[in-house]
Amino acid sequence: MNRKYLFLLLGPFILFTCSQENTNQKEKPEVTTTINNLDWLLGSWNRTNNEEGKKTFEYWTKKSPEEYVGLGYTLQGQDTVFKEEMRLLKSNMAWKFEVITAGDKASTIFPITKKTKDSFVCENQANEFPKKIEYYMNGKNLEAKISGGDMEVLFTFVESDGK
Repeated sequence: MNRKYLFLLLGPFILFTCSQENTNQKEKPEVTTTINNLDWLLGSWNRTNNEEGKKTFEYWTKKSPEEYVGLGYTLQGQDTVFKEEMRLLKSNMAWKFEVITAGDKASTIFPITKKTKDSFVCENQANEFPKKIEYYMNGKNLEAKISGGDMEVLFTFVESDGK
């Protein structure tokens, strides 16, 4: 068979195959949400239900499959009026939520008592307030609730452009 005819027959097949391979390389890998990770928490979040004159933010990053790091702070004007560093850590097959507020010398540990693919609950009954912390996705919003005794505070966050 003449090379010219061979090229005409195989050329479109080779181009189609290369095109398919290139398309497959550009596709993002499928993201799976499992109960074993907290990736749904990642990103930059802005609180929508602030007190008048205040702005609250949370940022979450993933250091490893067993460690997530968060920073939360509230601004009043240009002043930071509240700041806390947070860490979710898996150790000995159990997750814990660790919080250190600006000015504290030691962190407070809240063992996670319940965890789903897009939520967790942690508790520390020995802590004055809060005794319970809940994080969960509500549609595209991140919600957090702190409670203890008769008091409960709800935080509703939307994803910011910085994510």
